Amino acid sequence: MALAATTSAPEPPPLPHPEPPPVAVYHEGSLSLTAQNASLGDILERVRESTGAVVEAPVLEERVSIQLGPQPPVQAITALLEGMHLNYVILGGTSDQDRLQYIIITIRPKLAADSQSAAPTPARGLEEVAARALIRFTEETGGDEGVWDNRPQSSPGVRAPSSPARVQASE
Repeated sequence: MALAATTSAPEPPPLPHPEPPPVAVYHEGSLSLTAQNASLGDILERVRESTGAVVEAPVLEERVSIQLGPQPPVQAITALLEGMHLNYVILGGTSDQDRLQYIIITIRPKLAADSQSAAPTPARGLEEVAARALIRFTEETGGDEGVWDNRPQSSPGVRAPSSPARVQASE
């Protein structure tokens, strides 16, 4: 009498646990960011959802693990983007009374040794991003709603000198 051998299929390896989605919490003017192996684009999307800020950025697939805040939004976002190959401009978000309005991110151009004279410099690219942010902000606000200068006007016909908009930028 022959014994029938029974074979069972090997047990499949356990599936990797998916990382939790990134979390951005904006509360009373402070931003907290938590992410574990999340794409930079996903983190910025959570920032947009929680703050209501306009985020203009290319597709950013870099994986990031962070635990930041609570702190003013401009500080949290600067810490998030620090050391990356990106130029960025942040409008607003410098304090709990200053609402975060725009985040504009561009990829920093790579400068080859043989084409440095033809390629834009990082400072020039940053100037272009800042100018684009200011133009867009002026178009949306009209540029004369007191957001540029919080000082009172001296008289109806004479405007107090205005200060430039707060722009936080990387180099």
